[in-house]
Amino acid sequence: MSEKVNCISADCAAMILPETAERTGGLCMPCQRKQQQQAEQAYIAANRQDIDPYAGLTDAVEIIKQRHVQRPFNKLIRYASYQGDITALYQQLNQSQVDDLIAHDIARHQAGDNDYFSDLSLELAAFSQGDLSRLQHYLLQHHADAPAMIFRSADAAMTQLLLERIEQYRTDRGELNNLLCALAWIGNAQVVQQFAAWRRTPPNWASLLYCPPWQYAHEAGWELDANDQRRNLYFDACYPLEITANRSGHHAFTTESTPCPQCQHPLTIMLGIDLTAPECRFLPFDGDVLALKNCQVCSCFGGAELFTRIGAGGANCWLDTEAVMQEDDWELAPATNFKLGKQRPAWFAAHEFLSATTQSQLGGLPAWVQDTDYPCCPQCQQTMTFVAQISRAETEEYGEGMHYLFVCPSCQLSTAGYQQT
Repeated sequence: MSEKVNCISADCAAMILPETAERTGGLCMPCQRKQQQQAEQAYIAANRQDIDPYAGLTDAVEIIKQRHVQRPFNKLIRYASYQGDITALYQQLNQSQVDDLIAHDIARHQAGDNDYFSDLSLELAAFSQGDLSRLQHYLLQHHADAPAMIFRSADAAMTQLLLERIEQYRTDRGELNNLLCALAWIGNAQVVQQFAAWRRTPPNWASLLYCPPWQYAHEAGWELDANDQRRNLYFDACYPLEITANRSGHHAFTTESTPCPQCQHPLTIMLGIDLTAPECRFLPFDGDVLALKNCQVCSCFGGAELFTRIGAGGANCWLDTEAVMQEDDWELAPATNFKLGKQRPAWFAAHEFLSATTQSQLGGLPAWVQDTDYPCCPQCQQTMTFVAQISRAETEEYGEGMHYLFVCPSCQLSTAGYQQT
């Protein structure tokens, strides 16, 4: 066997066969790959072009269309992203411009570009104030796959059409699911009345569903109260939580000294809110600070729900005292400071497929990573109200998942949940 020789790289102690050295110019394979990668990176840096696809564009419709163009990957081309306010761009559109985008959206779907269709439809539903009835009718006619949020502004005629289609597809679980989600997002008096009727007398097709038909209201952030009236599970105001280096009064993931009564890990202020800020006047709590405490470990790993009493110095109410939390490897989220961004429409959900804004937010509707999961207050048995969510992807490198925070204003209790893909 040939005697091995040193890799010629100055900072490498590897020994390689002479045959390998002859083939690689004296380098071991890892050093050869590193050299090739460095050469490629140098070539890309020297030859890469920066292209701004928005250069010269002033029309809002053309800018929005350009945002959704699928460009083939080319390592020698770097495309600039749009730097303006996407939400403001949509909200300045008149009905003629909205119709133009809807026609373009439908054309892309007919051309087989389902991702383009889904993304643009979602932005139209989330940001625009225009009439989306043409898009809604297209969805029903072609059974297109798009978020039910698109039906949020539907009129009474569309509501009636959806109800008629439920009778038509009463044996099709998938279609029933889509239709009920659409009705939930409409949420008008007609829908409330129909959901209440189904609660009093469940239809035969209800057995096909994973939950009773009236509970689909949770998909759009509301439910029926005891008097068959709509009760919203969110606050009307909604502000993005934007990370800041300065202590601004809003902060998350501050460790407390009080131990969790189940796993003994220290409790965490999941979110501390400065109630003296003018933007926070919509929150129905007294004092200068709202500290929503919980256990990061138990709230993330499916242990019993921990409910902490707001403003009671860490006092808590534990529901399932027999559950034992064994998870010791959970990495706690880093302490984070927030500022409140520009207020956005209350119906907007920080959807995971909407890249135009942050996902962390105070108020508004939750953006569920998985299924809707509103907790129940242990004292009054009412469904708790969503108050905030914090994205781990936004608060730390390689972070994943979403923390959800809920309150019961009547009983002054709070709790937390967590979901990830």
